[in-house]
Amino acid sequence: MSEPKEYDVLVIVTPQDFQRTIYGRKRLIECLPVRRVVFVGNDELGCLIKEENLGDKVRFLNENDLIRFDSVYSVVEDVMSDFLKGRKLPRGVVGWYYQQFLKMEYARHCTDEYYLVWDGDTVPTKELTMFAEDRVTPFLDVKQEYHAEYFDTLYKILPGFKKVIGPSFISEHMLINCEIMKAMLDDIENDYKITRKVCEVQFYEAIIRRINAEKMQDASFSEFETYGTYVALKYPGKYRLREWHSFRLGAEFFHPEAMSESDYEWLAKDFQAISFEKNQSVREDHENLFNNKEYQNKISARRMLEIAQEEFTEGYKEEWNTFSDDAIVTDRENVLKAYDAGQNQDWAAMYKAIELGLKDNFKNYELYILLGEYYLLTEGNVNKSYLCYENALHYCSDANDRKQIEGMISGLSEQYDITVKPLSFVIVSWNNRDIMEDCIRSIRRTVPLSAREIIVVDNASTDGITEWLKGQLDVRLICNVENVGFGEGSNQGLEIVSECNDIFFLNNDTIVTPNAVFWLRMALYDSDSDYVAAGCCTNYEGSKQPPIQMFDTLQEYLRFADINNVLMDDPYDERKWLSGFALAFRRIVLDEIGGFDLRYGMGYFEDTDLCERARRAGCVLRMCKNSYIYHYGSKSFGLQYEKATELVLTNRQRFIDKWGYDPYA
Repeated sequence: MSEPKEYDVLVIVTPQDFQRTIYGRKRLIECLPVRRVVFVGNDELGCLIKEENLGDKVRFLNENDLIRFDSVYSVVEDVMSDFLKGRKLPRGVVGWYYQQFLKMEYARHCTDEYYLVWDGDTVPTKELTMFAEDRVTPFLDVKQEYHAEYFDTLYKILPGFKKVIGPSFISEHMLINCEIMKAMLDDIENDYKITRKVCEVQFYEAIIRRINAEKMQDASFSEFETYGTYVALKYPGKYRLREWHSFRLGAEFFHPEAMSESDYEWLAKDFQAISFEKNQSVREDHENLFNNKEYQNKISARRMLEIAQEEFTEGYKEEWNTFSDDAIVTDRENVLKAYDAGQNQDWAAMYKAIELGLKDNFKNYELYILLGEYYLLTEGNVNKSYLCYENALHYCSDANDRKQIEGMISGLSEQYDITVKPLSFVIVSWNNRDIMEDCIRSIRRTVPLSAREIIVVDNASTDGITEWLKGQLDVRLICNVENVGFGEGSNQGLEIVSECNDIFFLNNDTIVTPNAVFWLRMALYDSDSDYVAAGCCTNYEGSKQPPIQMFDTLQEYLRFADINNVLMDDPYDERKWLSGFALAFRRIVLDEIGGFDLRYGMGYFEDTDLCERARRAGCVLRMCKNSYIYHYGSKSFGLQYEKATELVLTNRQRFIDKWGYDPYA
């Protein structure tokens, strides 16, 4: 059955990605129900398309005929000028937004009623239709995904608009009604003109100027979520929602050039498309897995992916109908119980309701607000109250509620002397690029930007991680010409920590789990004393902090973190020493005792020595049981086992010589 409307598909692609996705291009052209495939890019892309001679169904459109890249670049650069501090703005930061703006601007040039936007790295597994059975109503395809920052921006550019459906409109494609898109662009521009009192503005400038500079690098806008939400609120009868499934991590399981027609037929039973994202390749343990004909005859693609995803710790996961009405009801009941108990000044009941509620859902921001009120009213601890409000803001995606929380934080700061300081992460890096990148990303996911500073000291890495770190605008980087070890590297980072910040020494072979840093900071501010250090529990450490529970897979450890990092009655154990893999100090402590003692060279016992000095200066050392951070262990030391063992024995003796006793005795 042919499509009831004639329309084109728009594919925004760089020359590099165009060449990388050559193996799926035939299916893209043949399987999409469109009149023409319009590739949009620069002059180099135009030459490549001409050379390939892809046939009459393919067209090329120069991106600058829609929006000039330099125009978008100049706006982003202006918005980020204070944040950049003279540094060159990476083109990649602009490219993310530029591609989305091109897809939106095309509505003002298109002469059809609809056009389809399709990601260039995505290949259809079968022939598709974009209209419902009535051949009149188009589909809006949805998946199970959520990014709060997209809706933060949406509320700013279209006040009053917020997330209205459980699923996400991010599905690697979208059928767009030109008139609706043009109306949305007009609304974005007109609101900006009225509020900023300007005569002329392009929609992309109105969007960019409403994104905070420090969030620009975090991909804070989605054209799909914006358009989909706009349609859902203003034109709810125009579209029908359809659940869509694409095999997004195709490049981790398939070599695209080796895929057969039977592979696509097998995938098509569960997935409408497969994506081959750049910077992904087939891992050794994924070879001959999804393309194994014996497996394909026994198990579906969906079930095989579900099994494989049990081992995933980072990145996207394909999900099927995960939104539960029962869970939403339970969340509301927990909040109401805590609120009612607080109104009756039944503090024990209030605390218990919050505790149980956070065990059900550790992301419930309303419970953190109530917890902040609890600490303020029962303990008078304004610092812990502040931290709870800050964590509530971190988890809150509702624009109106965010404004209320920001007002609560502002009011608390005006009324009381808040002494909470941001936390400076001091990380020493040596190779292990993938692990280092995961560490940085885990910090970004779990710690509010306003509460953190990331400082990395790279010890002459050779695997490309240094270049990656140089491109991260929220990372302050020191590059050493040789490997100076953990202690000296940490001291270098300590020297550039922003004034007054607390300090968190963190190994790069770690994954920071949700709420781990929140509860760690709560431990730092749980008393009137400024002389506090706090450490995390983990899976790999040793005698200082024995692992609290052991599992077989990383995924199990991360699930344990979700259960563990919650409100506890007795969260701290006072210790003689804490492990340096994840060790936080109030600033005043290190101002007095200094950093690591360099007599311990490349490492081992330097953290024990630091804790000894801190304790003798009157510092309380707390092991925070509800702050769990995953630790790979021994990934970055760079020593052979025999040399490491020798260094342990040597530094143990150095500690004994300095302090007069054996810490292992």
